[in-house]
Amino acid sequence: MEHAETLQELYKHLNLYVNYFQPVMILREKHLIGAKAIRKYDTAQTPYQRILKSDSVSDEVKDSIRAIYKMLNPAELKRKINECQAS
Repeated sequence: MEHAETLQELYKHLNLYVNYFQPVMILREKHLIGAKAIRKYDTAQTPYQRILKSDSVSDEVKDSIRAIYKMLNPAELKRKINECQAS
């Protein structure tokens, strides 16, 4: 049971770290020219930034994720992730 609890804690911290602080480039277009693939990506943004820019998300949800973001410390999250991985 100890390993399951460690994994749950790891994923809790990892989820916050990735969704709020890790930018991602999303593939917008892909064209094949012969055997060569041409890919075009959008600007790198975190999932948090994408939600804030989205028109389909309500203001209440945006306010709640802003409140979560204000309480987060990326360095502390990273330390907790490293501790969980080491144990």
